[in-house]
Amino acid sequence: MATMGRWGSRTFEVSTKKVNPFKGFSTSAEKKADDSKSKKTTTELEKVSFSITCNAAAGVNPEEEYYEWRKLIDTANYLYIHGEKWWSNPLILQSVSLGSVTQDDFGRFRTAEISLSFEEKNQKQKKRNSRATASKADKKARKK
Repeated sequence: MATMGRWGSRTFEVSTKKVNPFKGFSTSAEKKADDSKSKKTTTELEKVSFSITCNAAAGVNPEEEYYEWRKLIDTANYLYIHGEKWWSNPLILQSVSLGSVTQDDFGRFRTAEISLSFEEKNQKQKKRNSRATASKADKKARKK
């Protein structure tokens, strides 16, 4: 199994049983404005977005996956990409949208794209590298 990344308990993986990689990853950093509510010293809160493609033939039910992500809106977790923590602060899931849906003759969702948007949790940034290395437990989980 190749795990591209994970956010909390949700994984983005390619294996013989499940294919749900992420794509279109984007983020940006911006100078802190004078009227900012960010607790960070120099920049605004980081925003991250990407999408996952779900295909029922590849072991991922698009409709179920969408509803599972919707339940997680306003939840904070760390994002790991290739086993490394993306940012030192957790990311809060802000929005989930479903698009590019294809259906079979019975109306079942066969493929879909789920877009996810996150925002960094508003807390002081830890004095660490912005891309901290994953723990040993995370590395072991990635190898499984």
